[in-house]
Amino acid sequence: MYCRYCYGQGHNKRGCPKLKEFVANNPTSYLADHLKRRCSYCGEEGHNRTSCEKYKESLRQQRIELLERRTDFCQKLANLGIMPGTLMRAEFYESSNRNWRYHVSVVKEVDWERIGMRISNGIQVTSCVTGETVGNNLPNEYGQYAVLSPMPVDKAYLYNKAEMEKTNEKALAAYSGKGKNTRRRRGS
Repeated sequence: MYCRYCYGQGHNKRGCPKLKEFVANNPTSYLADHLKRRCSYCGEEGHNRTSCEKYKESLRQQRIELLERRTDFCQKLANLGIMPGTLMRAEFYESSNRNWRYHVSVVKEVDWERIGMRISNGIQVTSCVTGETVGNNLPNEYGQYAVLSPMPVDKAYLYNKAEMEKTNEKALAAYSGKGKNTRRRRGS
């Protein structure tokens, strides 16, 4: 490892003793101002984003809210009897006549990774008319999406809970840093 300030070996610019000595002797210099560590999350000096306690707390809170949202969604699906194989009436866009039409559809899967803080259209349905697969929302009080053949509530709950927990394990690993590291380092 080479220093980009003094070109010495065994340390980098941040740990350079010559640079630290220069900054101590010239506290108003550009280098002294430039080398102050500032967090890109909270804006405070003395740490960066990876060691920011506010950022870590925010991630913990997001994880808790995500798990609560998925648990609520799982219960809603169970109460409606929705799981793969359920028949629903779902809205599809027909490009040939530029119109939205309702088709009898089969729930293909519940994509738990799409069930997050803002997105709730993780139900993948396939039209029995065209074979097209789209993401759909939960059936609502306006009757846009209707469950035509609900599954037993306990069976739907157990199935959806098991699938949700698999996805939650992946999410927890990603938040805790135990998952696959997607950040690329220089020179690799």
